[in-house]
Amino acid sequence: MRNLKISDIPLVKLPIEMFKGKYLAHFGLHKPGNAGDTLLFLAVRKLFDQTNGSYYWNLEQLWDEITDKTIKRLNKISKGIVIGGGGLLLKDTNPNQKSGWQWSCSIEQLKQIEVPIIVFAIGYNRFRGQNDFDPVFQEHIQETVRRSIFFGLRNHGSIRSLKPYLDSSLVQKLNFQPCPTTLLSYLYPEKVDNCFEDGKRQLTLNMSFDRRQLRFGIREDEILTSIARAMKWAMQEGWEINLAIHCPGDNNIEPWLIQEQVMFRKVELGGKPAQEVLDFYSKMPLTIGMRGHSQMIPFGMGNAIISLISHDKLAYFLEDINHTEWGIDLKSQDIEEQLVEKIKVIDEQRSMVKMQIINAQKILWNTTVQNIEMIKIGLKEYR
Repeated sequence: MRNLKISDIPLVKLPIEMFKGKYLAHFGLHKPGNAGDTLLFLAVRKLFDQTNGSYYWNLEQLWDEITDKTIKRLNKISKGIVIGGGGLLLKDTNPNQKSGWQWSCSIEQLKQIEVPIIVFAIGYNRFRGQNDFDPVFQEHIQETVRRSIFFGLRNHGSIRSLKPYLDSSLVQKLNFQPCPTTLLSYLYPEKVDNCFEDGKRQLTLNMSFDRRQLRFGIREDEILTSIARAMKWAMQEGWEINLAIHCPGDNNIEPWLIQEQVMFRKVELGGKPAQEVLDFYSKMPLTIGMRGHSQMIPFGMGNAIISLISHDKLAYFLEDINHTEWGIDLKSQDIEEQLVEKIKVIDEQRSMVKMQIINAQKILWNTTVQNIEMIKIGLKEYR
């Protein structure tokens, strides 16, 4: 994988013929921050390179405002544009009136792009009870789908949710493209650890507190107390508890763990290099998490997960891999009991669970390979 920073070099100094048609521009979050995103965008490029030959990549910051100069450069010297993955269909992360979602490109500028557009493994990330998108979103997303040679959403739930914003003629362009983090054992086989099969009693807990009211409502103390009590049970059963921090604020669970006298080790993953995030989750037999990537990354490394569902995207992922039994909706009244029971079952049935993970991953991989072939054809037809 060869990452260029062409955008940092004045165009007049570039030998255009050297790059023309040779690099893909990748719009994403390319600085260490949210631990899941840090690994995700690297995994996107790794997947393209591994399945389609190595590319030159120019890393474009997703949240930066697109200018006419940007469009001119992309049209002159790029082979195409890759947008994503990530939960980009969200109005209040990088809010803007150009698109209504995270990519800050106006409709007029979008229409000026002459190279292929590939939207890859993005998600519809509206929270339960969150306000709808602004009016600009519908027009912009329709034009984006229309102009894309491939438009891939990372779960079938996102496909269902996006359909109402599209003309019927565009719906057929929506493709299921799993998040590359669910395929990490294919991309980084050298990192796969047998910790789950070896019977190690070590688990990770990841909680999320952004948009707190939408996640917990008026039952916050009840929900968090239930989770902390389940962690106390696990500790008493000999499990070592790790608290994974993907973003500032994830550590807000600490008072509840302390209240229940849970011994835990805090692991700061936010802002760390992607390889550190990968190394950590590769050695975690079981991860109990609220964030999408605190579930998709360990699953991608072949390890067990239990999803604490306060956002529909976690349920969508479990539906896609046909294992909804690995999830607990935080609307439930018996969270502690469910969590204890699911830990017991996974611990007792490790061989079966491991085979279920392998089989589910294989289906996601086969889907991805078919999609990459579709993208290859689209890129060839453009040139």
